[in-house]
Amino acid sequence: MSELASWNGEQPQVKLLDPVLFGQLGAGGGQYTELLLAEWGRPEQVIERGEVPHGILHYIQFEERPDRPAWTTHLIFGGATEPQVREFLVTIGLGSVEVHTVYGATEPIYDAPEEVD
Repeated sequence: MSELASWNGEQPQVKLLDPVLFGQLGAGGGQYTELLLAEWGRPEQVIERGEVPHGILHYIQFEERPDRPAWTTHLIFGGATEPQVREFLVTIGLGSVEVHTVYGATEPIYDAPEEVD
């Protein structure tokens, strides 16, 4: 992982997956990273896993190019509490960035039945 990078002073969005959603997405295994990138990534972005004291952290970022530096747009935490996320953000100089908790479904979600003509 490259160091946390910004472009023109933009701070990354911080997402905290609640325990239900974290579990629904596979708790970091399987297609977890692909699902995160599909939800919050943009074309040409990559996702990388970072080390944190609590839970799992993934960075979504643009890699460095000749016309601009690397650029982190999202920090996504799973398996952590909001106070643990806030503590980590303070240590990396992002203590004032808002943490958005993303909730999972509380009831089963079923695919819509296919229409029959």
